[in-house]
Amino acid sequence: QQLTLLSIFKTSQFQQEDFKSLFLWRIGSSRGWYPFVSVIGQDHFGNGSKRKKCMTENRKFLTYFSIFLLWLFNLSAIAGIYTGQQDWFMSKTPLNMLLILGLTVLVFPVNSFKKGLLFLGIGIGSIFAEWLGVNYGLIFGDYHYGANFGPKIGGVPLLIGVNWGFLTFATGAIASAWLKPYWLRVFTGAFLMVFLDFFLEESAPRFDFWYWDIGYAPLQNFVGWFILALLFHAIYQRLKIKGSTLFSHHLYASQLVFFIFFYFWKG
Repeated sequence: QQLTLLSIFKTSQFQQEDFKSLFLWRIGSSRGWYPFVSVIGQDHFGNGSKRKKCMTENRKFLTYFSIFLLWLFNLSAIAGIYTGQQDWFMSKTPLNMLLILGLTVLVFPVNSFKKGLLFLGIGIGSIFAEWLGVNYGLIFGDYHYGANFGPKIGGVPLLIGVNWGFLTFATGAIASAWLKPYWLRVFTGAFLMVFLDFFLEESAPRFDFWYWDIGYAPLQNFVGWFILALLFHAIYQRLKIKGSTLFSHHLYASQLVFFIFFYFWKG
């Protein structure tokens, strides 16, 4: 075995006894290099722990502030619609979706190539599935979109992909926090998405989201939602995506409260 000292460095603002040393050692020629950090002197002389604590506090603040925004937007919309301002509030749906997207990227967070690629893949895959539904009646049934989801391509709003993305990430994190077995997490995540959609469907025509040709959501829609969500969650769990469970619970709960309220209150 061979032990090699590669470098010792010191920071100019500290005294000699406050040096910090970085060692790399090699164990056998075929096993590569391994890092080891040895800190000489008291921890309070260095900024590492203070910097880490500051970053943790900033992360907590961002998480709690984002949760506050999620509930503020949803509860304000409930109050506004309840008092007769439905058209104004529902016309702001794209803004709300973009807010949730931004908060998900920052707080979940979507901070790696793997997470970003999966989020993008879910968005593109869901838009394609919705395109098949809107144009050919496949997967979900026969329906068409209204105006409140924003700009469309081929009859499908681009923001519907964002919706599938942040719901998959949120329900995936919730399922991972609740359960250990892989397939239980996959099925639970998919179930949570369909459970939300059950209440959402009641208000979709009312809010000018989408309209079913037969006047109500068919069973095919919920089966299609579950199968597609199952696929997304299988990939999510296989990639072992990790994210903020606190933020995810509040994101899902705020959406659920909103649509449950309007499921029972007809106006």
